[in-house]
Amino acid sequence: VLEGEIDHRDELLTDDERGDSMLICVSRCRGGRLVLDL
Repeated sequence: VLEGEIDHRDELLTDDERGDSMLICVSRCRGGRLVLDL
């Protein structure tokens, strides 16, 4: 995740992992724009 705030909806990632990662199949953006490094 390069830019934006994530609404994590998973129960797999640790708090540390959530700092720079997301599960795109269940999570979404909080707010306007989310930039991902794919």
